[in-house]
Amino acid sequence: MADRHSDSVKEKLSLSLDEIIALNNKQQKQQQQQQKQQQKQQQQDSPQQGGPQRRRRNNAAAAVGPYTPRGGPYSYQHNGVPGVGYSVKVIGLPTGIPWPRLEGMVRRSFGHCGTIIGVVPRRDGEAWIQFSDVSACRVALSDMQNAKVGGNQITVERVSSGV
Repeated sequence: MADRHSDSVKEKLSLSLDEIIALNNKQQKQQQQQQKQQQKQQQQDSPQQGGPQRRRRNNAAAAVGPYTPRGGPYSYQHNGVPGVGYSVKVIGLPTGIPWPRLEGMVRRSFGHCGTIIGVVPRRDGEAWIQFSDVSACRVALSDMQNAKVGGNQITVERVSSGV
């Protein structure tokens, strides 16, 4: 191995500076071509979806879907979101955090209150949380008022039926 290494060093020492630069450029070009081929192969191997990715809409109906209650004392709905009794509005959430990460923080913070059906972003620093029952909403209103989520103090409000 030492002989092979010394032969390589001797060979490089015998080359002129221009030859060494040309050799390095050639090696870099080969590496770039190999990287391009690997990227093409990865693109071909990954499942392709037709067309560009659609951005998820920021609406309340998307979060509730089939879980919206029908009938009962709290059956008022606006844009698919139930009114009094099932949803709370959270104000003061951190801004500048990607929504999936912020949603996870909200779900972890409010998870002890009850079953969360949906978390819907409304504006920067604001979200609605839909619970499966009224008691979970009451717990959220009492326990999470002025709590901290992501380092920010939040305010929890009842969603009025006048949405």
